[in-house]
Amino acid sequence: MNLGFLQVKPNEGRGMTLAFLYFFFLMCSYYILRPIRDEMGVTSGLKNLPWLFTGTFVVIFTLSPVFALLMSRFKRKIFIPLIYYLVTASLLLFYILFEIDSHNVFFARIFFVWISVYVMFVVSVFWSFMLDLFSGEQAKRLFGVIAAGGSCGALIGPTINIVAIPYIGVTNLLLVSASLLFFATMCIHGLLHWHASLPNPENQPQHTPNKFDTMLDANVFSIYPIIRRSTYLMGVVLFIFLLTVAATFLYFEQAAIAKHYFPARPDRTLFFTRIDLWTNLASLTLQLLVTANVIRWLKLSGLLLLMPFLLGLGFLWLGFAPILLVLVVVQVLRRAGEYAFIPKKNTK
Repeated sequence: MNLGFLQVKPNEGRGMTLAFLYFFFLMCSYYILRPIRDEMGVTSGLKNLPWLFTGTFVVIFTLSPVFALLMSRFKRKIFIPLIYYLVTASLLLFYILFEIDSHNVFFARIFFVWISVYVMFVVSVFWSFMLDLFSGEQAKRLFGVIAAGGSCGALIGPTINIVAIPYIGVTNLLLVSASLLFFATMCIHGLLHWHASLPNPENQPQHTPNKFDTMLDANVFSIYPIIRRSTYLMGVVLFIFLLTVAATFLYFEQAAIAKHYFPARPDRTLFFTRIDLWTNLASLTLQLLVTANVIRWLKLSGLLLLMPFLLGLGFLWLGFAPILLVLVVVQVLRRAGEYAFIPKKNTK
């Protein structure tokens, strides 16, 4: 099957389609939850946002070795769907809690931390799963299409919020997000069945055992000695750390301005949703029309200097004019620029 520049072999179409839908449902579900999480952060109290970020870091740092241990103890064909079932169940639990008391600050804080944590794990599981399913040669041909599923989900998710909130409210969106995550899990089962039905998958030689019947040897701390020995990697880590700190300050300012301009919780959720939608539209536009030319002109070193420089100008502008319009422009351009120009996986 020839799809323009994309060469899809006869036994790959089903797998590519299921992977596309899997990533679509996953990102659509997340971008429904993201503005709800941001609003919960405001509800928790602006002075508590630093503690919520600290709590998120502590939970991620604590769960990472547990996550790695579970991956090393359970077969992937069992472990990967189980992770998504548990997350789906957690969303249903939060729905019940918010139905009981939608203004409970404690529930809001737990929700903020949990959503911030869960996306780190489910997205990493997705790409790990894709690397198990497809060979390096297949990845070069198919991963662009599969990644496009995530981009589509990142656009549809906020759109669902904008359309649905006036009619069903915010809490019911948790059911919509849980349903989409359940569909993503069904895609996982479909991918496992597809992979098992291949006579001799290119990414699985006949003399090796089925990788989905094996267990991972995972050690989350094994990367630290590698980073410590490499000046280059230490520089990358420092660069990402400083950029993340700057983005965090901007996030705090966003929360403060949103609370000032939008006292009602549904209005704040819609505001955060629109920022996500504008960001994802701008990011997709930059990736399609600008990124390649910027890389060609500035090279990688110039590209890495571009975002901190532009972010610094944005902070100066926001400092002189701390109003809603300036915040939206700076935040959208900052996030879209990171997604389009910074060579890292960003979920913040």
